[in-house]
Amino acid sequence: MKQYHWRGPDWKVFAAVAIICVGCGGPQRSIRNDSSSISRAEAEQVYHRLADAIENARRTGDAKVNIYLDEDPKVIQAGDLAVLEALVRLDDHTIIWSTDSGEMTSPSTVVRERAIDEWAGTPEPVVAGERTTIPGLSIEILGMSPGEEKTVTLAPKRAFGENRPELIRRLPLIRTFPRELTLSAETFVKRFGKEPAVGDSVVSFPYVTPQVKAIEDGMVHVVFSAEDGKVFEADYGSVTVTVNDKHVEATLAPKIGSTFIIGRQQGLISSVGDRFFTVDLNHPLAGRPVTLELKIHDLVKASRLETMTIDWLEDFTEGMDRSASEHKPAVLVLYAGWCTWSRKLIEESLQDSRVSYLSDRFIWMKIDSDEERGLKEMFDQESYPTIIVMNSVGDVVRRLDGYKDPLVLGKTLQRVLLDLKPS
Repeated sequence: MKQYHWRGPDWKVFAAVAIICVGCGGPQRSIRNDSSSISRAEAEQVYHRLADAIENARRTGDAKVNIYLDEDPKVIQAGDLAVLEALVRLDDHTIIWSTDSGEMTSPSTVVRERAIDEWAGTPEPVVAGERTTIPGLSIEILGMSPGEEKTVTLAPKRAFGENRPELIRRLPLIRTFPRELTLSAETFVKRFGKEPAVGDSVVSFPYVTPQVKAIEDGMVHVVFSAEDGKVFEADYGSVTVTVNDKHVEATLAPKIGSTFIIGRQQGLISSVGDRFFTVDLNHPLAGRPVTLELKIHDLVKASRLETMTIDWLEDFTEGMDRSASEHKPAVLVLYAGWCTWSRKLIEESLQDSRVSYLSDRFIWMKIDSDEERGLKEMFDQESYPTIIVMNSVGDVVRRLDGYKDPLVLGKTLQRVLLDLKPS
């Protein structure tokens, strides 16, 4: 979709130019922009769209105007938001995701442990072309119209990817640590993320404790300690620690099918042998085609989405009073002005179409709780930012600690509305 971006404070000048161009001759005249041109009729349409966009820019204080010249009001185009029903099946007809909560609770058709998202059963307005829970979903809705239905099967490459053998890792069941270790100060900092200091204990591995015993000539002497025979329980199994004069050994007893993290990647334990176990870092549905069953209910064009902005309140009492009087749930964003993740949440996630689409369904408050400490204490806030969602009588119904991307945040708020809907 072509977007024309005009920036600058003096909108009247450009508006006057647009009016003159629209009325400056017969059908042969056109408005040109670089190598493209539009007819007089199209110019008139541009002018009216521009007028609406300018008014919205004045209202919101935005510094740019977007004009969608080829916007089709009846068809989903890139950047539009679609409200839809969606159901996703594997090739064995197992339902792995649906916007219908009834589908996701039927034991005869759904294998719950294979559901790919904790918010399955929650409506998910989809922005065409943007990331969604189901790969390919936002692409497949392009060109569809409200009321239209579609069934399409995606090959593994377009769904959750092909199975890649290099993502299957073979790991030892026994990890061995020396009782003592000498390394340079530079290597110590790289490994432990801090400067060495005699007597300091550092976090290295959950089953042993390294402690700095001496620092001499730029070399750091570290001693590892552990409790012989201690057993640690973990989600992926158990670990037994054995200590002798020279080594500390951690022996894993992993459970097949359990989640195991390697670095920043999460996989599933696929096999356990006498000396090694394997972790499959492929997506659990990699290599499987999936079928999407789609039905479009409503369409919100990108130009209209730009007018949907959150009306923020910065007073907690005022916000809760409005929540009660208007019978709407409230969203309270507790942030800190110095916090990068707070700024990212407010400037990106909360301005995303998947969230701002819900602007009239909630009362919205954002308060710097680093300055107003009373709210920080009231809600036992431990991290910035924190989002508190309350019903109209002030009960907390959802709490989100830390930054959330717009996909997660939008689905969470949709779930709140669904849960609060009268039965």
